[in-house]
Amino acid sequence: RSIRIRDFVLLTGSGEQEAVLTEIRTLEDFYTQSEEAINAIFAANINNTQKETELLADIKKSKTETMPMIQQIISLEKNNAHAEAEQLLLMQARPAFQLWLDRINAFIDYKEQQNKTLTDNTRSLAQRFRLLMIIVCSAAVVIACIIPLWVLKSVMLLKELALKLTDISTGDGDLTSRLTVRSRDEIGKVAASFNGFVDTLHTIMKTVRESVEGLSHSSEGLAESVSATQSALRNINADVNRVIG
Repeated sequence: RSIRIRDFVLLTGSGEQEAVLTEIRTLEDFYTQSEEAINAIFAANINNTQKETELLADIKKSKTETMPMIQQIISLEKNNAHAEAEQLLLMQARPAFQLWLDRINAFIDYKEQQNKTLTDNTRSLAQRFRLLMIIVCSAAVVIACIIPLWVLKSVMLLKELALKLTDISTGDGDLTSRLTVRSRDEIGKVAASFNGFVDTLHTIMKTVRESVEGLSHSSEGLAESVSATQSALRNINADVNRVIG
């Protein structure tokens, strides 16, 4: 718009000035639409920062200060006060337009920095999420490998328990062997209980064996006594027969 204001002052033909003036009005309408859109965004107050509010206030201040100069320059040109219009353009309007532009650029730079920060934060969050997913997937794979091994170990232990019970039930079991307890879960408790049962059974069988051996020794001693008694009775019978005879 500042360029069109300059052209409006420098051009001498009324037709050319009117064409430029039409462009100036069009640019003003476009700026007004953009300004209304920004105002609507700020009115929603969605994560507005103090810095943004200050920058936008500076832009509005420049507009308030510069727009009257534009109207004054146009009015001077239409009244053929070309020298005054040119002096106002160069001495006041031009610096005001430059300040206005600088403030708009400062606002744009600040928004770009905000977007860059948001992008960096989003990228960092995405990387952390990806790392979390890798950890979760790795844990799932480890668990998927451990569970079959645990089930296989449990099945093998139950199979060993079944074989030992079968041996004991047929009388061919080794009561000195034990199951290896490798865990404290239900399977480990079953193995420990089986070992306790075998310990008790082994103690009972040992006691029975010792009792049978004691009875066997007593029987042998009784048999020897009976044999000696029978021998003595035969000797007595022979002596009696000799006396009678």
